[in-house]
Amino acid sequence: MNRRMSALPALALAAVLTGCTISADVDPESSPSESPTPSPSPSPSPSPSPSPVDVAVAGPAAANKINLQTADLPAGFATSPPADTESADDLASAKEIATCIGITFVEPLVGELSDDFIKGSEFPILEYASQVEFYADEATVASDLVAFQGEKIGACLAKQVKEDLSTEADGVTFTPVVVTRLTPTAAGADGAFGLRLSTKGTSQGQAIPFTFDVLGFAKDRTVVSLTVFALGTKINDIERDALFAKLVERGVANAL
Repeated sequence: MNRRMSALPALALAAVLTGCTISADVDPESSPSESPTPSPSPSPSPSPSPSPVDVAVAGPAAANKINLQTADLPAGFATSPPADTESADDLASAKEIATCIGITFVEPLVGELSDDFIKGSEFPILEYASQVEFYADEATVASDLVAFQGEKIGACLAKQVKEDLSTEADGVTFTPVVVTRLTPTAAGADGAFGLRLSTKGTSQGQAIPFTFDVLGFAKDRTVVSLTVFALGTKINDIERDALFAKLVERGVANAL
């Protein structure tokens, strides 16, 4: 489960509304060749099948080839290291979402976050980030992909965001979280998924619209996702889709 999917949307909006600053934050088997002499030659031993890639070893380098880089972003975005401070609450939220959509929560063998790419200081803010996760087997990824493409995921994420907002943004009133299904294109992948969650928070007469998009795809044992946060501004769908296309191209080429 993508950490940014399970935790950050609500915390980002709560931070702005409560006056906090967001951190600019297979080899073929050989066949014996014919001998030119009548005496038989021993057949060579079959070549061994290639060993499965050790995800734990190869994963970080592969993820670095896939994740968003500063050069991918248009002008005007600042680059900041990811706020990689996963807490027990974040893990609990991810497990709760997995249970809600009907899958078993499985930790990836490798999970690598990109930097955060941010336009704006405190408000308005537009932020892009990506994450690459490698799992132990393809069955886990296939199961999660079906769930992410299913009908439950939107309501489950909306429920989690609502709960987090109620906890993190005391005194702020929110409109219902609206969930919209997105249909990203991911040529060469095993499948893709996309969701948009939007709400508006009001505090002391200030109303701030918030939109959170997550687009992702799966390939073999690999899951790649793009997250977009927009506070007080709109998401540029064309720009978002162009960045997602870069992730798809690199993800398909470097999947494990």
